[in-house]
Amino acid sequence: KGGVLMAGKTPPLVLSNGQNVEIGLVRCISKIVLKCNFDELDEDVNIIVKGVSLKNVPNSIYPFKENRIMDVSASIDGESVVSPSMQSLKDGIIFYQYENLQGTLQPDNIDQNLKVWPEGDVHRDICSFVELEAAYSSPRKRGEIRYRFYLGKDMTSNYDVVRNTQHSILVSFKGNGSVEETTWRVDNSLIED
Repeated sequence: KGGVLMAGKTPPLVLSNGQNVEIGLVRCISKIVLKCNFDELDEDVNIIVKGVSLKNVPNSIYPFKENRIMDVSASIDGESVVSPSMQSLKDGIIFYQYENLQGTLQPDNIDQNLKVWPEGDVHRDICSFVELEAAYSSPRKRGEIRYRFYLGKDMTSNYDVVRNTQHSILVSFKGNGSVEETTWRVDNSLIED
């Protein structure tokens, strides 16, 4: 009924004579706050975000043990926001999702642009990520563009979305908005000269 699923556990206890036991509860979800900063875009570049969504979200949870997507069938699209205002993007859009503990999968990576998975790798479909769909325009290029990035404890190697935790993400658009980048992170296949 709109409440937050919570779980708590305690070591085995022997109770007698009406003894009370306090069990601390934790939220089984993670809160994700996404903010966007457009201040460093070139003056002639315009990016209008048409939608923001969570992808590869667990469709269920084990309340009393760690939760991770193990195969693609357990992964669904999460919440989405259509046509968010510039103010809401600056203030922060809030999403919730179940815990998805994938761990540190790229321990030697130090470049956030390389926090991606190649086509066909199972991690591409089970690690949680955020996707921004936008209309892009400048005097040189225009069209639809998608920005994607995986969630985790850092932006380079870890893919854990932890329950009872807030993940704060700031997306800073700079220069030409990376319109020249052709990767999974920046899909510019619908941009025209």
